[in-house]
Amino acid sequence: AAAATGAAAAAGVGPGPVYQEGSEEALAESARAQAADEASRAGETLESAGSNAQARASEAEAATRKAAQETADREKAEQLAAAKAERDKAAANVKSASDKVEKGTNVAGATPEAAPAKKTYVPVKNVDWQWPTQGEIIGKFGESESVTGGIDIAGQKGQPVKAAGPGIVVYAGSGVRGYGNLIILKHNDRYLSAYAHNDSLRVSENDVVEAGQVIATLGATDAERAQLHFEIREDGQPKDPLKFLPKR
Repeated sequence: AAAATGAAAAAGVGPGPVYQEGSEEALAESARAQAADEASRAGETLESAGSNAQARASEAEAATRKAAQETADREKAEQLAAAKAERDKAAANVKSASDKVEKGTNVAGATPEAAPAKKTYVPVKNVDWQWPTQGEIIGKFGESESVTGGIDIAGQKGQPVKAAGPGIVVYAGSGVRGYGNLIILKHNDRYLSAYAHNDSLRVSENDVVEAGQVIATLGATDAERAQLHFEIREDGQPKDPLKFLPKR
């Protein structure tokens, strides 16, 4: 045996590793600990990535909501501006008609004397105003959504619309946008009255009418419901009719 050992030493072959009891368990435990540590670090990385992704998603959602709100606000502003432009245009059209009347010319371009009238027009010094129709006031001066120069009186389609004072018809037609079938009466050099949204017109331009005479039937032309839009204009400017009409 001694000779064999010496031979092995002479051949350069050393003894094998010495076996120690429990070395496999220690190595396995070390491997498990290392794996758990790596898994923990991987979990922390995934959690951080998840938090970042959630934050980015929240920011994107907030940006989307903000863009949608800005779009809605812009569309609403555009709608309000368009509605105001329509109201201003309608008021300007009536003002233009009033200016022509003040100059002695009706909307059609002819002087009242150019066409024969059944009665002679004599302007009254003071207008004894009366209500043009019966019904609930659904729009006061300056509050109407469509036309802001007078009041809106609700009623039934076909009920009579009467002249609020004696005068001459200076306009009867549907050429003023926003007013539907419209009648404008001239009472004297200062006062006009306008009757809009009529269903049918019972008078023509240059007709001379008496206070209380039926000049139209109530309707809903250029309006969402049956109503009479009534205006009183002094020197071409709209005034609150409730300050002129008798109390009721």
